[in-house]
Amino acid sequence: MKTGKREPGFGGEQEPSDAGPMDLGTDRLFGRIRDAIVVAEAKSQRIVLWNPAAEKVFGYSPSEALGTRVEEMVPEYLKSEHRAGMSRYGDSGSGPHIDSGALLELPAVRKDGWEIRVELSLNPLGSSNGANDSDTDSGGGERYVLAVMRDVSRRKKAEEDLKESEGRMRGLADAAFEGILITEEGEILEANRALLKMLSYEPDEVIGRPVLQFIAPEYREQVQENLLTGYEEPYEIVGIDSSGVRVDLEVRGRAFSYRGRLVRVTAIREIGERKKVQEARARLAAIVESSEDAIVGRTSEGIITSWNSGARKIYGYTAAETLGEHISILSPPGRPDEVAEIMERVRERERIEHYETERVRKDGGRFHASITVSPIMDPSGEVIGVSTIDRDETARIEAEREIRRLNRTLEERVAERTERLSESESRLKELVGKLVAAQEEERRRVAYDVHDGLTQIAIATHQTLQAFALNHPPGSTVEEGSLDRALDLAQRVVREARHVIEDLRPTSLDDFGLVAALRLETEELREEGWEISLDEDLGEERLAPEIETALFRVAMEALTNVRKHSRASGATVSLSRHAERIRLEITDQGRGFDPPASFTRGRGEKVGLASMRERVSILGGHLRVESHPDKGTTVMAEIPLADPDTGDDAPTRPE
Repeated sequence: MKTGKREPGFGGEQEPSDAGPMDLGTDRLFGRIRDAIVVAEAKSQRIVLWNPAAEKVFGYSPSEALGTRVEEMVPEYLKSEHRAGMSRYGDSGSGPHIDSGALLELPAVRKDGWEIRVELSLNPLGSSNGANDSDTDSGGGERYVLAVMRDVSRRKKAEEDLKESEGRMRGLADAAFEGILITEEGEILEANRALLKMLSYEPDEVIGRPVLQFIAPEYREQVQENLLTGYEEPYEIVGIDSSGVRVDLEVRGRAFSYRGRLVRVTAIREIGERKKVQEARARLAAIVESSEDAIVGRTSEGIITSWNSGARKIYGYTAAETLGEHISILSPPGRPDEVAEIMERVRERERIEHYETERVRKDGGRFHASITVSPIMDPSGEVIGVSTIDRDETARIEAEREIRRLNRTLEERVAERTERLSESESRLKELVGKLVAAQEEERRRVAYDVHDGLTQIAIATHQTLQAFALNHPPGSTVEEGSLDRALDLAQRVVREARHVIEDLRPTSLDDFGLVAALRLETEELREEGWEISLDEDLGEERLAPEIETALFRVAMEALTNVRKHSRASGATVSLSRHAERIRLEITDQGRGFDPPASFTRGRGEKVGLASMRERVSILGGHLRVESHPDKGTTVMAEIPLADPDTGDDAPTRPE
């Protein structure tokens, strides 16, 4: 803006000049505006315009303010930042807050040194040589900043006071034991910690949501009506916590002014425990009333105050006949000191249990009774009454007689069971003896096989070779085929030896494992005409030697029983792994049998089953035999594998 010499600001004499902002009456306009208007040159920060409102805000008169650097009104701790911003705008014509349209809220310093809060906007304002904006942007003249400010200290103080008040209220609400809820038109505005804890919600799960969302459906209509009518009396509802569990609540609400709005403040108390106490008392009263025992309450002086239905049944008196009477009406004549003695002990807070005595009914009949007397004390520990439980022991005496009879019967049955156990032990010893006998029988069979087969063929081979040696001295001519018989006998010796070895311990089991050994055995049985199948999922996996041996022997014994006893044309052998256990199953569709009865049959069949069970149980497994006449048989053996954590090669025999 290019003008002649003039006094900036308001009220000074001005000489004619080219038209500029000051010459168009804007200064008079600024003088009427209630907000503080300050114009300053950017680089020098010198104030060139200062309206009356600015004087009211900062305390400087126009003569004091004009020509003063604007940073005089900036707090010391913000001056460096202020200078940098003004310098940047003076050099480049741009700044983050100038002409941004945004209102800033910053601290400022009055003439008296008092710090205030102002709300302001910053706007660029022309140049002194009258250049347009483009000229200004290109550096053609000085740049000015127009600041429009308003003192918001009182408003900030009010806001802070309100915030502090709300903070105190929120603190009080959070410190309360009861839940506190603030709602507006059914929408939740605030919820204190007690309520959030009561229903297990986080604040963001509650604030801004409809209050009915947290109420059980059958109570929502009642709550809605009470909200609309402003009902202020306490009432009970059921809330729903974050996990969907129903919570018994007592609520009471009323209107309240909050942040200038009319809202509803509701105090909420969980009454689950109170209801439990009430229900417990009701249950206790029902138990007392329904008890078959006589439960009688009386004062410390012995005056009857309560009388249940059990007392009416036992003694024959109604409650109307006994209430207000002395407890001595229930004692037979001749025992005046008994009641006084009991009362004296109870006054010393002693509980008397199962005191044996006599009582008398309304009709004069006596009966043997067991009574328990307990003191009733107030919170301070003073005895204010007595509770007695009287039981007619007639039924007990009869029960004791019955118990004695049952004890005799029990002793007889124990004796019978002991005898059976003794018999079972004898059978077990017999079984072990037969198992040993079976082992000896096996040894004898092997000896017979060696003697009658292998030995005889070996002797024949020896005799044949010996005869050949006698008939063919050294140097004699040997005819072709002279040793054929000896060679045939030698081959028979080899075959017989292999047969004996296979019976004792198949080499395929040691060399190739359980699966290979079972496969060879089933193939041999198929060659003999049996329909035998093998299903397995172990592949080439090898098991501990003792497991392979036990399962192989069980399989051979079971297949031997199939051939000898089942009258079936074949069987299925299954070998599988289940977690850390190996299962072997042999199934046939033969004639079947009764497993319990098998122990009363021939020695071989009985010993065979016992031998299988013994082999499996030694390794911590179990053997199950399922069979029914004409429905086939299944033998299932299951043995645990070695413990993978300990690395044991094989399971140990259980203790």
